[in-house]
Amino acid sequence: MTWIFSSVLHFRAAVSPGVMSAALNHANTEGLMVAAGPFQQLLYVAWAIAKSLGLGIFHLLSLGFDGQELTSGIFTSSMMTILEMSVITSFAVLFSSFSTPTLSAFLTVIVFIIGRLNQDLYDFAQAMAGRAGGVENLAGGQLFTYYFATFSAYICPNLDFFNVRPQLTKIAPINIPIEHVAYGIVYTTLIIVISIIIFNRRNFK
Repeated sequence: MTWIFSSVLHFRAAVSPGVMSAALNHANTEGLMVAAGPFQQLLYVAWAIAKSLGLGIFHLLSLGFDGQELTSGIFTSSMMTILEMSVITSFAVLFSSFSTPTLSAFLTVIVFIIGRLNQDLYDFAQAMAGRAGGVENLAGGQLFTYYFATFSAYICPNLDFFNVRPQLTKIAPINIPIEHVAYGIVYTTLIIVISIIIFNRRNFK
């Protein structure tokens, strides 16, 4: 998907009106601009497709260090997305080790939603406690909501750590803290180990 996306970006740039017009149109002996015919345009599009696919492959093989501003940060963003999906997939494996497929899918979606709203849930719980003047002043449903939001924020992964896609819109190198990468690797490994332990204890007889 990263290769195709990178190739599409290169292709769109190659067939943009300005670039395509400059490549196909030429001046005649009288200095007037002459447009290329349909056959030349078709050849140019075919060449643009082949070149774009090649540039997309080169972007992957260079691990994103191809020096192209057009695709800058795409490889890094893709790797962080893969790390994010590995965390989500590890939870899917965990739930599948002790529940039905339908329940596993439902629980995985819940983890994904909470992971996306992780920081918001934590901020919501703290704001609720702040308005009440402290956790000790909460009671009933508010106290349950506070502990549920806080527990969910701590137990579920914070998927915002892996979302660097908004940084792609800025013309600047993508900054990824190494602790976010370590967080994803450790989280995935821990959940998979728990899944293996549960799976090994199951009785299939």
